Amino acid sequence: MTAISKDLNKQSKQRKGNKTMKERHLIAMGFIVLLFLLLFYSVCYAETPKDVMTAYYNKYVEAIYKAEGGDKAQYPYGIRSVPCDSKAECRKICFNTVRNNYRRWLEANTTQTFLEFLANKYAPIDADNDPKGLNRNWLPNVASFLKEG
Repeated sequence: MTAISKDLNKQSKQRKGNKTMKERHLIAMGFIVLLFLLLFYSVCYAETPKDVMTAYYNKYVEAIYKAEGGDKAQYPYGIRSVPCDSKAECRKICFNTVRNNYRRWLEANTTQTFLEFLANKYAPIDADNDPKGLNRNWLPNVASFLKEG
């Protein structure tokens, strides 16, 4: 072993915790590549705001479907004011009602929760088409089904 290689070997043993400039650059480049991959993944596979809101509306639609009687209901999704010929068509009307009322709720800047706001539009208490007063059960029933998931 030459004197120079012995000296380098000695320095290498002394600096176990110290990184050379080359090692630091390699670590930094690895970190940059990792950040790039994370960013790429989030752009390619993350849900868009529209997807998130659609999922949010669908939770309400499913809770309304269950609260209105599910498969046994005479009027799927409780849709009576607008004619709908199929369960799918009634579901679409319900979805649009939830979506549109969410927008109205945001614009109203009210202290009511969204569900309270929706209940006043979807199943108003003392409505002419509710002679038995069943609409007063709508809010707690939908809230219960929302909690169930």
